[in-house]
Amino acid sequence: MSSSTRARLSLALILALVALAASALFSTAGAATLTVHLSEAIPDFPNGITFRLQADVSEPVTRVELRYFPDGVPVINVARPQTRTGTHVDVTHTVDLLLDYLPPAVDVRYYWQLTLASGESVRTPEQRLFYMDEQHDWKSLQDGIVTLYYYAGNQSFAQQALDTTVRAIERFDRAFGVSTEGPIRVVMYANDRDFRAALPVGSDDWVGGFAEPDLGLIVVAIQPGDTGEVARMLSHEVVHVVMAQATANPYNAPPPWLNEGIASYYQEVPDDRFAPVLQRAVREGRLDTVRALNSAFPPDPAAAILAYAESESIARFIIEEKGTDAMADLINVFREGVSYDEAVQRALGISLDELDQEWKAWLGYPGDA
Repeated sequence: MSSSTRARLSLALILALVALAASALFSTAGAATLTVHLSEAIPDFPNGITFRLQADVSEPVTRVELRYFPDGVPVINVARPQTRTGTHVDVTHTVDLLLDYLPPAVDVRYYWQLTLASGESVRTPEQRLFYMDEQHDWKSLQDGIVTLYYYAGNQSFAQQALDTTVRAIERFDRAFGVSTEGPIRVVMYANDRDFRAALPVGSDDWVGGFAEPDLGLIVVAIQPGDTGEVARMLSHEVVHVVMAQATANPYNAPPPWLNEGIASYYQEVPDDRFAPVLQRAVREGRLDTVRALNSAFPPDPAAAILAYAESESIARFIIEEKGTDAMADLINVFREGVSYDEAVQRALGISLDELDQEWKAWLGYPGDA
């Protein structure tokens, strides 16, 4: 049985279970009882999700709240659709995900909370929706904590993509003494057109893949059979997820130069655009400062490529000149949520500006380093 067939059967089973749950009676800590006739969520990727509840309550309902959140995100979204006061509830609410983007292959957990005239609250059991791009007949492969979703190309190519992702995680974990946890999901589109249809409005034209570390998710566009792009892109994007786990704290994320630099450094296939772009910037004396690379990279494609090349070069300088242990120290310090300046000072024993000077001297930069 194919994975796509299993997926369709699983969906059918879920819908059947929802139907079986009709007229399910739920007691609460108080005197009120809640009878759920229908509770469902219907996805319409990428536009949104429509939630519907039909239920009866033993006391009049004064307020209805839909509470939903993607797995991995600690913030609960609350919607309060209008409904008539009474003991019968029949309410539908559509969440617009064009405005509040949600990528494919995300588990969305949800439940309804009803406030009664007595002041008591009752709620439905929590349910889960797998929010996916329904335009394609997805198949899946799994290895440990990683699941790969694909719809084009043969299984051998998909297996290679999965192996590359797993290998990149293991390599990072060994190098820096961390232990990556799952689940991690990889969604592999077969072409740029399909990929762009799944992106949020206003995405940069040069983006060919992205990671959502909080969701443990990677979404890429890789043409079936392009093994070089598999080795380049997947080994890059998964490091973002791993890096986010290794530096997780509630205060501060690592700067873009470190996040993108270490992901680029650990690509199995280097980006052949970086070296000539960096060499030209060195010759022309127009390298950015490390401090400037603390900020988000520019949307202009040429400027963005230079920022990536510079970041990879900084990560390479730290690892090859100061050692893997120094980079491991930098990663560990960022877990404490300290400022960029403090992290560099504590881990490398130099200031951020001194890092800039040493890196540029290492490159033979003729500018005002």
